[in-house]
Amino acid sequence: MSTLSLVPVTAPHATTEVIDLNGQRWITAEQAGLALGYQSATARQGIIKLFNRHRDEFAAEDSTEVKLTSNDGKQRLTRIFSKTGCIKLGFFSNTPQSKQFRHWAAQVLSAPHVPAVQDTTAEAERVKQLEAAIIAANPLWDRLLRMRQSGLVSREMAGALGISISTVEKQFRQMRALKLIGRVPNRKSSLPPPRRAEAQLDLGV
Repeated sequence: MSTLSLVPVTAPHATTEVIDLNGQRWITAEQAGLALGYQSATARQGIIKLFNRHRDEFAAEDSTEVKLTSNDGKQRLTRIFSKTGCIKLGFFSNTPQSKQFRHWAAQVLSAPHVPAVQDTTAEAERVKQLEAAIIAANPLWDRLLRMRQSGLVSREMAGALGISISTVEKQFRQMRALKLIGRVPNRKSSLPPPRRAEAQLDLGV
């Protein structure tokens, strides 16, 4: 039998109550929307739209629906998100609060019985690994970030890679939207050897 209770916690910009469902912490779509910077009138619907757009990325342990009592005293089916579900919302949303929300979810929405210090360290590391995996899945992003770390500017990157400056800037805009700028995986590059035009550049690989 499922057990559900409310637990007061500190959210990014307020104190709120999270749902404790069988020892796992969840928040509602509306709470997630407010924490991500949505207007109060559109917070719930905005997150539902975001969820539906990426529904295939969410497993049962990321999001589910439960009956909660609303302000009018009626029970309504409400979509809720776990720690992992909130981290995914943070990656899919494009708001200034996304990165802060991901780290908040990793730290606060952990099961109560897990030691806080161990959980914070482990989950922060998982967030970093997920960010690194996104970069690794796009070799061009990986290369551009390494060039950026070496101090090259867009014009130099474009010349070395044989692409336009506008393409370079577009890639960085996309990475900036996902809050990936500045994160470079601590690993050896799996990219093929550079062309002659790149051989003279220190790419930090």
